[in-house]
Amino acid sequence: MGIVDYNFYKNTFKGNVINEEDTFIRHAKNAERLLQALVLNNNLSDVPNIKDCICEMLEASFLYSNSHGIVSESIGGHSITYDEKHNQNKRMYDIAYPYIMDYMNRSIKIVH
Repeated sequence: MGIVDYNFYKNTFKGNVINEEDTFIRHAKNAERLLQALVLNNNLSDVPNIKDCICEMLEASFLYSNSHGIVSESIGGHSITYDEKHNQNKRMYDIAYPYIMDYMNRSIKIVH
């Protein structure tokens, strides 16, 4: 089981974007994997408000995957525009950044 379960997502975080537990689990795992890399494999449970961070990230992951990164599409002449500026990992990183910065600043010790 991951750090965040579906019950926390629905009842504490008040998430309403993902309505199926299997879908939630898949996106939560992706969010936790990315966070684990960002905190250099330190214990995620040490990061303040980490559950809220994971919930925000998994919602962003879900919304991006459902849109396939498409920001506009026109039928006549069939034109598709993709969001290249804000890809899924960038969006998830942008969500995680404020949550983990204080933790990382306290965790990194400079040796003189």
